[in-house]
Amino acid sequence: MSPFLLLPVLLAVVLLFAFRRARPGAELIPALAIAAWFAVVFALERAGMLAKLEEMPPKIPLLAFGAIGLGLGLSRVKVVKQALEMMPAWWPVALQTFRAPLELALYSLFVVGLLPEQMTFTGRNFDVLVGVTAPVMAFLIATKRAPRWLQWAWQLGSVALLVNVVSIAITSAPGPLHLDSMGAPLTIVAQWPYALLPSFMVPVAALGHVLAIGKLLRA
Repeated sequence: MSPFLLLPVLLAVVLLFAFRRARPGAELIPALAIAAWFAVVFALERAGMLAKLEEMPPKIPLLAFGAIGLGLGLSRVKVVKQALEMMPAWWPVALQTFRAPLELALYSLFVVGLLPEQMTFTGRNFDVLVGVTAPVMAFLIATKRAPRWLQWAWQLGSVALLVNVVSIAITSAPGPLHLDSMGAPLTIVAQWPYALLPSFMVPVAALGHVLAIGKLLRA
């Protein structure tokens, strides 16, 4: 089993723990949804569907949007919605901490030649800054020491860094949007368990920002 699989699994456990702590029992539906989604991604990879990176429509982006759509749909389920409303404002910020170990994992893949350098913090991906500052920002919010302008600045900056790494991935992957300046095409995201990066971890980061910004707007 690849050590990389630990990251999405631990992230899923953290998510379910947060749901349970906010509202006991609310973790059951997300647990089933996450397990089913992992199974779908695994089945598609085993069937070779994800390997066809140059075919249209592209499968990896569809999976990413599918995961976001699934998350937004689950947020409308009564028990899940109640749990999300009960979560403190600092929680979706603290959640983004996972982006620091993720960036270290990406760098380790680059070192062994499985990932292009632009996808790491030594290249053009600076998403590690979000993971490093997330626990500090969460602490400031929890202790009511973070003014609204600082929270907005952090959220918008973090979203910009997420958009940056997604755009790098798109232009690094095989297909019509691939840029020759990006070097060898990015293909590892079509393999299990690395396919969970665009199909689970990136959507979780995006949905975390949606939840945090929603709480900011309602504050």
